[in-house]
This record gives sequence, structure tokens and C-alpha cells, in this order.
Amino acid sequence: MEASKLPERAFQSKTASSSNTFQSKTALPQHLRLQKTVGFDTAPQDHLFQLIGQILEADNLPLSELHKTQKGLLTLRLAEQNQLKSSRGPFEKLWRRATGNELRGELLEAVQNFVRLVVMPDLGTDCVVHQPLPTLRIHLPHTGKNLGGRHRDGDYYRQPTEVNYWVPLTRVGGSNSLWAESEPGREDFRPFEGHWGSCTRFWGNQCEHYTVENETETTRVSFDLRCVPAALYDDDYRSPLSKKDKAHFRLGQGYIRTTKV
Repeated sequence: MEASKLPERAFQSKTASSSNTFQSKTALPQHLRLQKTVGFDTAPQDHLFQLIGQILEADNLPLSELHKTQKGLLTLRLAEQNQLKSSRGPFEKLWRRATGNELRGELLEAVQNFVRLVVMPDLGTDCVVHQPLPTLRIHLPHTGKNLGGRHRDGDYYRQPTEVNYWVPLTRVGGSNSLWAESEPGREDFRPFEGHWGSCTRFWGNQCEHYTVENETETTRVSFDLRCVPAALYDDDYRSPLSKKDKAHFRLGQGYIRTTKV
């Protein structure tokens, strides 16, 4: 599926101009603004993978077959009846419930392990400010819905020194993946391709990205972890898009700091 053939709604951004780069006290280095595929050893990340599968009640099926589980079949039935508000359906509730109970601490530890072993070497730093827990995405096939329209993370008051690590837990590509431009304003949208063991670092704060309806035969499970090299982090960053003169994301309020052990 080519970007030029996508429905018009996929190209509607929240901001008026994609060339509007937000300013902060520090600037993101040029090399971190570019898309990069980051490979990693899966063995040290097995616990994180297993935790996510446990939370999603995969029933010993591959995550790419979540649509065949009890919750997956329920989601597809809701889609057929036009009662599905999000293609994530019941899985979103499972994730919210797990991240608010006793598994939260275990998940946080696993995420910090990922930051230390994957993110820090890639960013070239021993200290990273990041989301405590990643944003989990479950994109089931044939629901008739996407996961999100065209946007930049900066549209939601996040600081421009932030980069995204987009990590697939299943093989991804085409319509079940995330589509993004390579640089701000280029509009050369292409889907990320990858699998567990590789992730894509991209400047989601300023590069527009979106999803389309999943027309493949597999479910996509991925997580998105937003990270800032600690030296570039501004704890008092105030987005020019905000109607309130305040910092929306601070340490302890949307961010935590992880250092190398």
C-alpha cells in the first residue's frame, strides 16, 4: 500500500504546518534525528517479552495470532457489529489493568533493563530520561480501523529532544506497521519493517507518522518507548502549542531517569 493511495484522513495532522519545529533549551543532534534500525540480543529481553505475552493472555499462541485468542475473537466480533471503538479492543484494558497492579514494578524493571542494554549504547550515554512504561500497541487484522491518524508527538506537548524506540514483538511490515516520514516535512511515508530483535529509532516528535487498517493476516504487537538523553532533557519544557503556561511532562510526572548500573 503506497502513501499516495491512502485515505485523506491519514494525512490530516493536528498542527497546521509540518515545518513548525518546536524550540527547547537544547537541540537534538543531527544524527539522532535520522531513522535508524537498532538490532539487539533478545535473550536479555526475554523476561520483558514473556511479561507482555502474559498480560495479553496469549494462550500459548504466537503474539502474531492474538486475533485467534478469546479476546481476539471478541474484538473481531465487535468489529463486525460496528461496536469496536479501537482496534486494540479488550487488549487495551488488559494492559491498563496490568500496569496499575502488582506487575507494574516487574514491568518497570524489565523496561529499565531494555533502556540500559539497548537505548543507552545507541544514544551513547549512561543516563536516559524516558517513559516509565512504554506505550503498547496491538493492531489486529480486519477490524476496519487504524490505531492513529497522522500526527507528531510534539503535537501533544512533548519536548523536541525526545526520540522514539519503536519495538515490534511480531514480524511487521505493510499495513500492519507504523508509517513514518524519514525527516520532518518530507512526507516520504513508508512502513517500518522488522521483528523481535530489531527496533526503529526515529524522531517521532517532529516526524509525522500514522497507521492504516491492518489488511494482513497477522496481528502486530509493538511498544513505543520515548527517550531523551539526560544531557538534553529540559524538566521545565513548555510547548508553544499548550494553552497553559506549564510543563506537561516532568520527572515523576511522565518521565523517570535511568542510569547505567
